[in-house]
Amino acid sequence: MKIPLAAALLLVATSAAFGFDSRTQGIIDQYKSGKLIRIADVAHLMAGSERWCYLEQAGTCSWSDIYLDVDKSGAEFEIGNARSEDVDIAFTDRGSFRDGRYICETGTDWVPNMRATGRSDGSVIGGRELAQLKSEIASQRRG
Repeated sequence: MKIPLAAALLLVATSAAFGFDSRTQGIIDQYKSGKLIRIADVAHLMAGSERWCYLEQAGTCSWSDIYLDVDKSGAEFEIGNARSEDVDIAFTDRGSFRDGRYICETGTDWVPNMRATGRSDGSVIGGRELAQLKSEIASQRRG
């Protein structure tokens, strides 16, 4: 389970620079540092965002989420992260909203839809190299 508070902090910090709709601005204005945000409010922020960046350093995200579809029960999202110094991976996953404060992964096997790119130049990794990477990740998830 993850609580996407880091993204909310980013929104609060940058709210003056962007024009938000009234509900988004209201959520930002009511946010108190260190306090949980209701999942319904997080869902609204997810639906209205382009990309959530976590642990940003020098313009690079350790991982990011792009929320593709958000409804009352949960969200479908694309996760991108650095697999290694040389490889970035991205995959689509689904999370369900629970207890009014969590988004929990639903256990979808995301390895088959995983994509990979070279970090240095963004080149697409495919074929045997991608198959080997998927096999490696799948074996780590089972063990």
